[in-house]
Amino acid sequence: MSHGTDGMVGSPVAQSLISRQGQLDGLCGLYSVVNAIALMTRDQVRRPGIRKLLSNAGIDQLAEEGYLADAFKHGMGFRQLCRLYKAVAAELEALEGISVAYSVAANRKMGIDAFIDRVTAHLAVHGPGSVILNVHGAIHHWTVVSAIDARRVHLADCYGFRFFKRTSLTTNSEQAPGRRHELWPTQSLLLRRIG
Repeated sequence: MSHGTDGMVGSPVAQSLISRQGQLDGLCGLYSVVNAIALMTRDQVRRPGIRKLLSNAGIDQLAEEGYLADAFKHGMGFRQLCRLYKAVAAELEALEGISVAYSVAANRKMGIDAFIDRVTAHLAVHGPGSVILNVHGAIHHWTVVSAIDARRVHLADCYGFRFFKRTSLTTNSEQAPGRRHELWPTQSLLLRRIG
């Protein structure tokens, strides 16, 4: 008896029906915070399972605010992300004695070239994972920057995005036609270790 390729677990049709972690929820903000902190502190953290513990702190924060269901279904805004970051950072300090802080990437609107220059300079000092981007346009998403080169912004992303081509980027103040991804400098974070 033959089931044909559509009935096989590994078939393209079956694979297209399988949901991956992150595809059914809006928790990219939580993942970006945990991933950023994990990258920034990778040489210092010794506790096994630290990412799960940090994630739990973020989930607890969302639940305490009564925002967990909404965040799970629809994602989170900038203010929620900042409060979540503070909760996760406090948990890291309590568990490992490592302090991390953030600042807003820009307090004014700026063009893509100026923003990429600012992010590149920050990465040079604070390393991979020290930038969380708020992305709009083709996707509405929080993601982490691992590196920038002449052609690409490289990502450490929970959905599996590896990079954005720089030619596909604009900012919410420029809104260049034909550019798929709109970065919001005033709602992106620059992270740093303290001490």
